[in-house]
Amino acid sequence: MKIKGPQIGQLENSKNLLQEIEYAMEENIDVKNKEFKEVVLEEKIVLEKVEFSACKFVNCKIVASNMNYVYFTDILFENCDFSNTSFEKANFVRCQFRNCKLIGTNFVEANFYHVEIKDCIANYCNCTMAKLENVQLQQSLFRSASFQEVMLNKVAYDECDLVQVQFFKTNLKGIDLSNSRIEGMVVSLENLKGVIVNSFQALELTKLLQIQIKE
Repeated sequence: MKIKGPQIGQLENSKNLLQEIEYAMEENIDVKNKEFKEVVLEEKIVLEKVEFSACKFVNCKIVASNMNYVYFTDILFENCDFSNTSFEKANFVRCQFRNCKLIGTNFVEANFYHVEIKDCIANYCNCTMAKLENVQLQQSLFRSASFQEVMLNKVAYDECDLVQVQFFKTNLKGIDLSNSRIEGMVVSLENLKGVIVNSFQALELTKLLQIQIKE
């Protein structure tokens, strides 16, 4: 599967994220062509309906904050911490998350289009009712995460930890989980039709049928 990466040109360094946002909102423009390095916001912030395009966030820490309805287009997030931050109904288009902490992050009803999440820790993240199209999740931890009622279209899980992930009411037809960990996965039987697993995982999934295999 081919993922379109961020289209980012020459960037201007900036450490004052809030100032850039305030200026963009006053002028009714995007926060554009900026590189934010080592931005740390210790207090909870609320940013809604802000638009970022062609930007980089490197070594930034924005935790337990509210970034609902925010638009991110052509963005690279690298070594960032967004733990317990809410991106409810946010939009991510041609974005990459690399080596980020997304622990307990809220992506409820968020839209992901051509997004790569690689080497991230996203345990307990909540993607309920999100839409994922052309999305690749690689070598990342999603333990006890929620993918309930999610629309998956051309989504790849590559060597991910999906232990105790909830896929309830999510159609897994055509989704390849064969090289990921799925122990304790919660999924309804009707949504398992067409999922791709290896032989060991198939035995794990027999637990959902409440049958015993006699050796």
